[in-house]
Amino acid sequence: MVGPGSSSSSSKSRASIASIRRFRYLAIASCIACVLLVSGRYSHPETFSALTSFSPSSSFSSSSSSSQQCDPYQSLGYLHVSTFDANAHRWHPFREDCHAPAYLAALVKEAWSIQEPTNSGPLTKPSAWRESDLGPDGREWQDVSWARNKTVVIVGDSVMRFNALYFCKIMGENFVEMKWDHPWSPPSPMLGKPMHGHKRDSTPLSTNSNSDSNDTTTTTIAKSSNAGNPNSHLTHYCHIPSIDLFILQIFHVGLDEDEAWIHKEGATTAYTVEDRIDKLLKVYLQKLEEQEGRSAPVLGYLQSSLWDAARWTQEDAKANAPEDLVLSDERLRWFRRRVREVILHMRRAFPSMALRWMTTHYPVNPSTGRFFDSKRPPSRLDWLSQINAASLSAFRDTDGLDPEEARLLRGVQSNNWGDLMMGQEKHLADDLHPAMFPGGYLWGDMMLWDLKQAVTQRSSLWSRG
Repeated sequence: MVGPGSSSSSSKSRASIASIRRFRYLAIASCIACVLLVSGRYSHPETFSALTSFSPSSSFSSSSSSSQQCDPYQSLGYLHVSTFDANAHRWHPFREDCHAPAYLAALVKEAWSIQEPTNSGPLTKPSAWRESDLGPDGREWQDVSWARNKTVVIVGDSVMRFNALYFCKIMGENFVEMKWDHPWSPPSPMLGKPMHGHKRDSTPLSTNSNSDSNDTTTTTIAKSSNAGNPNSHLTHYCHIPSIDLFILQIFHVGLDEDEAWIHKEGATTAYTVEDRIDKLLKVYLQKLEEQEGRSAPVLGYLQSSLWDAARWTQEDAKANAPEDLVLSDERLRWFRRRVREVILHMRRAFPSMALRWMTTHYPVNPSTGRFFDSKRPPSRLDWLSQINAASLSAFRDTDGLDPEEARLLRGVQSNNWGDLMMGQEKHLADDLHPAMFPGGYLWGDMMLWDLKQAVTQRSSLWSRG
């Protein structure tokens, strides 16, 4: 027989057990919640970066705005090419709710309504499209006021130089070459022979820079001159005075760090990409700020591939290696490492600037005389595909990196111009460079999209304090 005291003790014991069980359940639930919270934050590193630091180039598509706005150039679609309508060379996503804005056409209309362009260009005639109530895409004209008083910097090879040249020609302005005696230029870091514009051994489709031809698939390339030599390894700029949009282009010879091209005419002591950022780009921007009052760049581009592939092809030719040799793991690891190093260098040099890495197109034809004593084989599509993948992995795959480096890399996005140009080998200006249409026009639209995102995200982050 159990007495009253035992019953009271048993009740207390049961209550204590129940309390312990409730505590255990709460502890387990709390642990699960913590795991879900942490995994949720780190499964979207760009969002996490935007919350913890000022990163204007955090991925727009993965932010909270993704449900309100798509990125048309990251969306599956097709590139329309026209033989008679310059403004028709545009990217069309398959998604009906995702539209690539006609920014370049709107910028031309806006700039020319304020001030007549310096030169005539491919969009000068006919002019009726600029007087229409709707843009060339059949939609209301885009507001491009965000492009005013902005600076964009480009560090890349001649493909990027040609795209900048085309943008300037479409806008009707000069693409200006800056020699070492230019007031904005740094002291000449020359080695040996003077740099006067290294010429390619290829012939442009046309050198008539003011052609009024309606065939927009025929490229126009400026003749060699101080007002814009597309074959020069010097720095160039493009200024749209009516809206004060400024593009500064710095040339490089790939990611090489062993001075493989140092013997080339025009080589300088500012050889590596990092040196060209420090000894050229920074100096140009400092003088532009001091002499012209220009603000810091909002958007920057990096790109490399053709000089790197040319070096490997040259090495293989000297070693009598098979022409169909695939890229080795060693070469791909080196390229990926160099892309990451250059990106980190640029991010540290300009921490508040949105940064894009641009993928490379496929130049199909062989070239003579530039890198080889005899004709070299055509560029390799499999090489370029691997190069593009390695470059994207360099800043997207950040597991195991130093936290500071991972944060900087998460702030970088890709510009997929090269991917969108795949299959457009017919529309090349020469053996390497894209034509103005569709390649140059497409790049202009994409650059303006990137600029709009950079300006919008910067303003949004500043408004949040």
